[in-house]
Amino acid sequence: MNNKIALVPTNRWPIASLIAGVGFSVAACWIVAHFNQVQREEAVTAAAEMAADGVVSRIELYQYGLRGARGAIQTMASSQAITREGFDLYSKTRNVDEEFPGARGFGFIRRVPLQDEAEFLTQAQVDGWPEFAIRQIAPHQSERYIIQYINPVERNLAAIGLDIASEANRRQAALSSMRSGEVRLTGPITLVQATGKPQQSFLILMPIFRSGSPPDTPEAREAQTLGWSYPPLSA
Repeated sequence: MNNKIALVPTNRWPIASLIAGVGFSVAACWIVAHFNQVQREEAVTAAAEMAADGVVSRIELYQYGLRGARGAIQTMASSQAITREGFDLYSKTRNVDEEFPGARGFGFIRRVPLQDEAEFLTQAQVDGWPEFAIRQIAPHQSERYIIQYINPVERNLAAIGLDIASEANRRQAALSSMRSGEVRLTGPITLVQATGKPQQSFLILMPIFRSGSPPDTPEAREAQTLGWSYPPLSA
């Protein structure tokens, strides 16, 4: 008697189809993921380019205000009469919020040698601001870069008297601007008049030279720098 059990032939097609289906699904998912990644990268690149173009355009716009403030200071300096009243009169000719959106105002930062600090403080107090005081973010023993004027005053009161050389980011931008004769933008900072927005602001600095136009060499530019016109910007 033949006791061998006959084996039923296995149908391989359903298994092969399952494997193929899984493979196609994996491939399709990879293709979709890759496509989405490419789209994301292209979108990020496009957004970055648009943002960069916007920043450049905005900085170019602010330079009109910077030049105006610089011109007002240089005009007063030529007659040895830089005053708060004179800067206030100039500021009344501008509408900062309409002309320069994002700027909290425009001001003048004066460069003060360390040995002249006491004399400057006395003059600043006589110059229409009896309570004028010099404040620092961190102590230092080099020359001061002091915010003497800024308008509108009301929303920038905390900035008046601040020595921006007392903070490395601001100081480096001011030095670079002075030595190059060009406009410089600080890295992200926290404005003393907007402490609720940490690291969300910037200063744009334009050097002001006693000679009017920028001298030819970094050394000459440094020797001739009176200070900077600037706006504080909220990002």
